[in-house]
Amino acid sequence: MAASRLLFDFIESLIIVYFIIAYFSLPKKGKNTTIYFIFVFLVELLCDILNWNGFQIGIIHFFINIFAVYKMTHKMNFSTVFVILFYECIINLSTLICFMIYCSIFGYSQYVQLGLISFCAVAASSKMFLLILSMFILKATKMDFSFAKKRYFCVIISEMTIMVTFSLGSYKLIMDEIDQYTLIYMLFGLVIVFLCNIVYMVCLSNLYKEKMDFEKKTQKIYYLEQGVELIKNIHFDTYQTNHRLFYVMKKLKQLAENDHNEDALKIIDQFEHEREMTSKLFSTNNPYFDMIVSIKINELIERHILIKPQISLLPGDKYKDIAFINHIVSILNYIKDNKSITLHIKDQGVYFLVEMYSKEDFYKYDQFLLQHLNLLIKSRYQHENDLYIARFLLGDSDNE
Repeated sequence: MAASRLLFDFIESLIIVYFIIAYFSLPKKGKNTTIYFIFVFLVELLCDILNWNGFQIGIIHFFINIFAVYKMTHKMNFSTVFVILFYECIINLSTLICFMIYCSIFGYSQYVQLGLISFCAVAASSKMFLLILSMFILKATKMDFSFAKKRYFCVIISEMTIMVTFSLGSYKLIMDEIDQYTLIYMLFGLVIVFLCNIVYMVCLSNLYKEKMDFEKKTQKIYYLEQGVELIKNIHFDTYQTNHRLFYVMKKLKQLAENDHNEDALKIIDQFEHEREMTSKLFSTNNPYFDMIVSIKINELIERHILIKPQISLLPGDKYKDIAFINHIVSILNYIKDNKSITLHIKDQGVYFLVEMYSKEDFYKYDQFLLQHLNLLIKSRYQHENDLYIARFLLGDSDNE
């Protein structure tokens, strides 16, 4: 019996070491591997001498395997701990299944002292079953646990508690040593699993609420973007129509001048004047910027301020920033006492240039400088050739 125990301890130690080395891609040869195998084998022998059951062996194996993997890989994560604990349960499962099959075949209803042949039959079949399960796990796929550990902490604790409780119960059942303390340990494990499930359900409910809130916000953003896209298309079509109308009127004026048709010229000049004092639209393929700035310019036109805008921008993400656009619009708030103004807006790479020309002075220019120092890179204000000129170079302070 002692020789057979020694043989099966050697075989089990060999299977365990082979699985851990193969699964975690550890060195198959070397001093550390040899020492690792010797430790696993000595634990098997020591537990046989002390008459410890498989549950106690599994706990010692668990810590030895953890230490061996960390020693040879210099890293440790949840998947490592979970796989090693899971494999210890596989060892217990293989022994329990083979023992139950043996009892069902020979009609044993409880634990009896096995003879040499019976012991060898159960041990050999359990080691063979363990080897088959180990090869299946290695050939199938490696377990990858990449989920959020904080969110699923309760699930992790529940699974580990179930594994430990199963290992304890299975070996106590085999050895027919179910006592009051074993039942207490198992009931305590069930309480832990029950509490963890309650906490997880609460977390799952909160997660569902967060998901619903996120979907509502996503739908709201989607409909807003659809609305912006619709307004953008209307804006672009109107801009194109005004653009074509400008060249049509220019061609008509040229023909009227060639024919010296004064009445037609007066009508065309009156139309162009009315057109200058009505809504202005422009399109730079930056819909947020185009719409907001167009609205502000049209507000000034309604106050009978003649504005000649010249805007040259490339499409860019910075023109989706409403805060940045509001800074641009705030510049136009200082146009109050001006009767007419020429407005230039240009893209200068990471910077943004605004130029305003008017025969009248601008309203509270110094106050603007104080309110917009965070975006203002450079400014210049001058009066020459009967024109007041204000230039603003704006940009993100991070780009300076």
